[in-house]
This record gives sequence, structure tokens and C-alpha cells, in this order.
Amino acid sequence: MHIRQQVYLVGHESKIGSLKTRTSARDLPLLLSIKQELQAEYERWLYPDGDELLYLTKKDNPIDGRSFIKTFKDAARKVGLKEITLHEIRHSVAAMLKEANVSAKDAQVILERSSNNNLIANLYSLNRNRKIKCTSRCNR
Repeated sequence: MHIRQQVYLVGHESKIGSLKTRTSARDLPLLLSIKQELQAEYERWLYPDGDELLYLTKKDNPIDGRSFIKTFKDAARKVGLKEITLHEIRHSVAAMLKEANVSAKDAQVILERSSNNNLIANLYSLNRNRKIKCTSRCNR
């Protein structure tokens, strides 16, 4: 996925513009299954006039951050998932990277975390069985 522009609000109107900083431009790695789902979604939403925006509001405006979060939470609720935040997804991805034997250094690059970030260090120091044991205590 290529991040090259952002959607922002001016009053109640959505605008598309440049990113805040040069470092905001990035390429995000995607799992093949997610890439295939996004491609299928893009094919369904492709407009004949060449609009390249993947997600639009019901009024055909570019989706902004607040709308995305609401849509994300509604979709999670519809499929029976507990309410989670996008930040919690980052933690889940970090855990999946660890289980896939991705090095801590590579995980930092993928998750775009600084080298002094404790998230990676903490996740990579716990083994999976210990995490399951610890989290199962929380569900009692």
C-alpha cells in the first residue's frame, strides 16, 4: 500500500492534500490475503471516471479519519469482534510477526517504530505460551 496523500477536513468538506511531513510518505507491507481483499474491494468500487479512491462515504466524499474509525468499529461489531482500536491491531501484528520468526529489527521497520520503542522489546521477550497463560487469567 502506498501512502502519498491525506484526506483532511476544512469545515465539513473533505479535501485531499499532501502529507504533513516527507516521512509520512511510505509503503506499507500487506499480507497477501489482505492485498487480495483490498484489490477485490477496489474492483467493486472502481468508478468509470477513473476515481482512484478506494473508500468513499455514502455521499461519495473521501473518507476521513473519524469516518474510517466509525466504519472500522461498525464492521468489527457486525462480525462479532470485541471493540478494538487500531493501536491494538498494531500490537496484534507485532505478535504475529514474532510468531512468524521475523526479527525484532525487521518488525521495527515494518511497524515503523523507533529503535527505542518498548513495544517490540516487550513482545519479543515473552513467549507465546506465557502470553496465553497471562491473558487467560484476565478472562476469568
